[in-house]
Amino acid sequence: MENLNRQGTTTPRYLPRINYISWYLGVSIAVFLFPFTALAEETIYSPVPCEFSITFPAAPALSRNCHENGECYDAAHYTQTFDSHKHMADFRVTCSAIGPDIAKRYDEDLMSATVRAMARRANVKNYETSFRSDESYKQAGLAGAAQTLDIPPNPKIYIAQLWVGESSSLSVEATLYGEDNIAADEVFSKILKSVGLKELETDPSDAP
Repeated sequence: MENLNRQGTTTPRYLPRINYISWYLGVSIAVFLFPFTALAEETIYSPVPCEFSITFPAAPALSRNCHENGECYDAAHYTQTFDSHKHMADFRVTCSAIGPDIAKRYDEDLMSATVRAMARRANVKNYETSFRSDESYKQAGLAGAAQTLDIPPNPKIYIAQLWVGESSSLSVEATLYGEDNIAADEVFSKILKSVGLKELETDPSDAP
């Protein structure tokens, strides 16, 4: 396994996937409870100093973006197509270092507003949101359905997540394009279920 340590109105044809969204919301707030079993060819993305990780079936495209104030963050982009590009799973992930003051500032209202803003930028107006907090992290999630602006339009499922820990924040935007497709749905949900707190590495000298 490779470890990348680099810095509206719902139309009837969406109804089966709306049920999928509701299922996902239940999974997303408890994903850390169910460890994700990775295969040899899969790639864990968790840049330093990110407290979270996500596992992709293959290596994502990586980039480093910097603001005018000099602050930089790492980003990953993973795309997988199915059935001659009729269906596509697309993931955009960023992780940034944050200070304790900013971490405290991220409460349920601010985090929920952030994922709603992400949905607006993706032109998604029909969605459900979720939130949970733990001693070591907070997580806001959003799941929605929409149509692309293509002609003819293509249905899409959109997922947004914001994870905030003690020293880092992780944002995930995941989009599944096309009608129901078992292979695409399985890959999409498997990647989403891999998102969570990074497993702590144990120093052998600390072993009893």
